[in-house]
Amino acid sequence: MHSSRTAGLAAALAMSLSAGVVGVANAGPTASPDPTQSSPAVTAGAPGTPTTSPGSEESPSTKAIPSPESPLSSTESEAPSSLATPKPSASTPSVSAHIRATQQSVTGTPLWMYLTTDLRTGAGTSYRSMGKVSVTAQVSRRGADYKGWAPILYKTTKAWVPANTVTNWHPQTQWIYLSSNLRTGAGNNYRSMNKTTTTHALVRRGPNHNGWAPVYYQNKQGWLPGNTVTSTRPQTFWVKTNQTIRTGASKSARSMGTAHQGDRVVRRGPNYNRWAPVLFNNRQTWVPASSLSSRRVAAPPTTLPISNAGVHLDRRCLTGTVICGSKSQRKIWMVQNGRILITLDARYGRSSMPTAEGVHSVYWKDKNHVSSTYGSPMPYSMFFYKGQAIHYSAGFAKNGWVGGSHGCINIRNMNGLKWLWNHTPTGRKVIIYK
Repeated sequence: MHSSRTAGLAAALAMSLSAGVVGVANAGPTASPDPTQSSPAVTAGAPGTPTTSPGSEESPSTKAIPSPESPLSSTESEAPSSLATPKPSASTPSVSAHIRATQQSVTGTPLWMYLTTDLRTGAGTSYRSMGKVSVTAQVSRRGADYKGWAPILYKTTKAWVPANTVTNWHPQTQWIYLSSNLRTGAGNNYRSMNKTTTTHALVRRGPNHNGWAPVYYQNKQGWLPGNTVTSTRPQTFWVKTNQTIRTGASKSARSMGTAHQGDRVVRRGPNYNRWAPVLFNNRQTWVPASSLSSRRVAAPPTTLPISNAGVHLDRRCLTGTVICGSKSQRKIWMVQNGRILITLDARYGRSSMPTAEGVHSVYWKDKNHVSSTYGSPMPYSMFFYKGQAIHYSAGFAKNGWVGGSHGCINIRNMNGLKWLWNHTPTGRKVIIYK
């Protein structure tokens, strides 16, 4: 009887202890985590970094680019540097469950900053900031996300950052394939921060989202249409034979002019259907890939025969490639190391408005310029000194040497001027003498 009673008390005590252990095991956190803890409880659905379906980074056609000037959204705002409760948006969209699970799984996993943000001592904006961590900086994970915040180690600092500011996507150096507006969010309705420049480098900070690429460009976090950036490094090429440059990768695409033998171009992306996307005279164009050489190609003679006989060239015209003009000889030449490449009749400024003599350089080109002072057309203008330019003159072509210009250098041979225009980049030296 005594032993039976003892056994019953032991069984009751065991059941009581078991219930107490279960109660402790089911108890949840009652406050925000201790910032020194590396693995606080996971909150499902924490925001993270954007994902998109895989897709081509670039498109060979400029038609796919969204309009650069869409109206602004009335609710537009830039991505915050820190968030109390990060929420998905076009500028910081949420990630898929698969990638979120990958990011939250392993302590010590390398991550990269998707946005610049504050390093906090705890999981919330009410915790003290220990400084900033910059976009593309590498950090490592200390544990799982907690209420939308990620515990990280940055250098030697243990900190918390909003979960949507880190990504396991390694930042990549890429290049501008087409010039477009850098926007604050993934869409044309977001504010434009500046204009990108073709062939310039940038850092891609994540995968595309709805066709837009998150990038870091000229110290700005922004978004570009995904088909305007490329992983192909720009390369310098030379044109082997005269080629029509076009708006697209096809002979049916509209002509934009001619690239001549020996002209330098920059390939801005991979070939498409045997056509190369190139930058020529600051214009985004296409030429047949077979027309390009990675080795320098010499420009051909343009006057037959080339002869300096009877021409007085200033000694400053004998070195390098320069445009030289003589008022007394009423000519203008392009000269390469003392060899005349082209000769054009030139009408200079009248005595009351003389053309400036000396050494100048082409600082601006305008193909369809109209004088703001006289209202007259000045096709193929190449400005070299204040408002003075080399340009075509219909009056000179019609009336000859009668009169003079208002200081500009008038040319009457349109075809010759077009050649000069196509072979004259901004910065080209211009020497005018008696």
